[in-house]
Formats: sequence, C-alpha cells, structure tokens
Amino acid sequence: MLRPFEIGQSKMGIIGDTPIWSITKSYDVDDFGADYDSLGLPIDVNFISIGTVQREYLMNFDFLVERLRAIGIELMNDTESREAGLASQISTNMFDVSHAMADRAGRKFTMDPVIRQFSFLNRWFVFRRKGTSAGPLPGEGPIAASRKVAEEKIENIIEGTVKRTPDVPMDLPATATGLPVATMTLKRKKKGLTATPVEPEAEVSVSADKAFTPSQIFQFSADASQQDVLKIEEPGAGRWLALSAQFPIPDPENPEVKYPSVEHYMAGMKYKLATDKPELAKTIMSSSGKIHQKYLAARSSTAPATVSSDRDAGSFKEEADEVKMESRPQAMAKYGVTYNEAQWLAAKDRVLNDALQYRWMHDKRFRKIIEAARDQGKYLLYYTGPVSGSELGGKRRTTDGRIDGANRVGKIMMTLANYPPF
Repeated sequence: MLRPFEIGQSKMGIIGDTPIWSITKSYDVDDFGADYDSLGLPIDVNFISIGTVQREYLMNFDFLVERLRAIGIELMNDTESREAGLASQISTNMFDVSHAMADRAGRKFTMDPVIRQFSFLNRWFVFRRKGTSAGPLPGEGPIAASRKVAEEKIENIIEGTVKRTPDVPMDLPATATGLPVATMTLKRKKKGLTATPVEPEAEVSVSADKAFTPSQIFQFSADASQQDVLKIEEPGAGRWLALSAQFPIPDPENPEVKYPSVEHYMAGMKYKLATDKPELAKTIMSSSGKIHQKYLAARSSTAPATVSSDRDAGSFKEEADEVKMESRPQAMAKYGVTYNEAQWLAAKDRVLNDALQYRWMHDKRFRKIIEAARDQGKYLLYYTGPVSGSELGGKRRTTDGRIDGANRVGKIMMTLANYPPF
C-alpha cells in the first residue's frame, strides 16, 4: 500500500471532510522480504478514536513464524484450532478473509468502506509453545557431525598466540556450510600445521545500558572515512573491515571456487543451502560469476582497484548492493529458484561466523586493524545507516550514546579478538 509513497507521505482514509485514519511512511526500502532486512521499518499511525500518532513497525509474518518456530513456538494446527473452538479451524488469517468467512456464514458486520480498508490491513493469529526449539538445524546432529572436512594446510602462520596439541589425527565436524565452526587453533603433524576447531569463546559481553562517546567507537562500513583513526598507517581501515571489502573466501565444498567478499560468500551460501539450484552460487556470486566479472571489467578499464580509492570503494559498494539484491527471493524468482527461507534462517548466523573467521585466520590486515581497535579499547560498530533495528550492524544514538542495532558483525569480530567486556 505504501510502496509508491516517499518518506513522510501518508495514506489517508477520509469520510466526508473528516480524516478517520492515516498511515505515514517512515522507511526508505522497497522490498519487504522474510528476513532480518524487514525489521525496523517504522510507520506512524493515527486513528480518530485514539487521537494521537503512534509509532509502529512493519513485520513480515512469514519471518515471525520462522523465528518463533526456532524457539519452539508454532501456530496451532487444524486439530488444535478445532479443539480450541475456532470457527475457521485455522490459527491465523487476515481480517478481510475472516470477515468474508463470517459473511458467508450469515454473520454480518457492517463497516464503512473507509474503516474497513484500515481494518483489513490487520492479521490475527494464535501461537502455542510446543517445546524449547524446533529440533536439529542444518549442520547439526549425527549426520552433519560425521561429515569430514579436508584438513587445511596453513602456509603462512599468522602471528599471535596459538595452541599446540599432540600429533593425533582428527576428523573435523562440519557446520551447515562445511567449514568448521569455532575459532581455529593449530595442530602439529609430520607434514606441517593443520587447522582444527576448538570451542569458541563466549560472545563479547556488552551491557545493554552501555553508553559510548564517539571516540570510544571504531565505526566501519563500505563508505567509511579515509582518516587513519587508529593511527596505524591504515587510512582505509574502516572500509577494509566492511563485508564488501574484497578478500576472497573459498567455497567450503570446492576450495577452487572463491567468493570475492563476505557479501558474495553469504549470498552464495544462501543459494547453496536454501535453494534447489545450488549451482547458481558459483554462476552468480563467485569470483568467476557474472556480478563480479561485470564490475571487475569496469574497474579494469580505468585503473587498478584498491579499497582505499574513493572511486573503487564506490564500485565495491555498488557490487555488494547488487549481490544483496540478487540474493533476495524476488530476484531468485527470475532464475526459477525454489527458496526455503527456514533453511537459510537456520544457517545464516553460522555462515556469517565462518566467513569472518576465515578472514581473521587468513587476512593479516583485517586482524591487524581489529587488534589495534581492541588494544585502544574501541568498540567495533558496523554502521549500516540511519534506520533503526539493524541485525548485522547498527548506529550510535546521539541522544544517549547507546548502540541501536544488534551489531552482529562487530560482535563476532570482537569475539574473535578476545575483547574484554564493555
């Protein structure tokens, strides 16, 4: 309903000369998919019987169902609905559908068309707790645990503290992506050092009431400033930590296939793990895929690309934006893909952890920047724009200095670096 409207414009319901209701658009995205990007999209609602404007947030219902299912809360099934005395024998419907069902049953509810238009925007539902989780997720359980991952030889040992263990061969449990989860440690064998997983450290602790001054935060993003904030001769540090920074990450099943950045890797794994056409991960998202090749050709036609260049940083950001667009369900449809949102939601956090862990293990510059921020006591904040409620990143509220957003990316990086609590 609000798609054609700009931010600040309103859809209104008027009877005669009297405004009955209004809904004002206060967000700036066009897609409303069943994922975390659908959160934090505000609307301002006014209804004549309330008399004041109320800030509300849109919610993709399919996403709500999947997130509740992950903690053991599900819509009632037909039998449970019938036993509960629901006339429709189902546990959710839009108001317009329920109104039509009542009308067919001879129960008339008369409403002015203007009020009916507002009412029919709503949905009712009944959930029941059926456990504490939805059972094993992709990458868990005995089948996944039995999968073997080829041991990865480390040619260049990263500087820093490592744990050395006896020479005992070991099969590695796989995550949903096939990469070992948890921070890596080094195991000595006759032919060199191989990576094996150890238990991850607990996520860095940040008090919900913690307020930060601007100087206590190292903010990073695809278009971060070129200032050497950390004083480590890295003016492009804020851009290098971004998910769009191009440091290749190998495919967990075929290391010869690489993805140019964390953004590409995430999108590729979305195709591999949650669609019926996993081969499109390579075709679209890999280094040899159509998106990267298009932008690579454009950059190569002018000058060599570096992440420090404003021109090239803009190109990397545009490429990452196209990657995100091409991994949305609406874009997948043009490839005839069947997409399973639940499978992706179950694996998404693990995929992000795997990608950032790979950079931590193999990207010395990435590690240098994070360790410098840690040593200077700076909170790592992945800035994702002014919109509230970001899952991957966030923003510092100027009103009270608190972080608005889950900042998953920043917290994973701080956890990898063994940050102290804030």
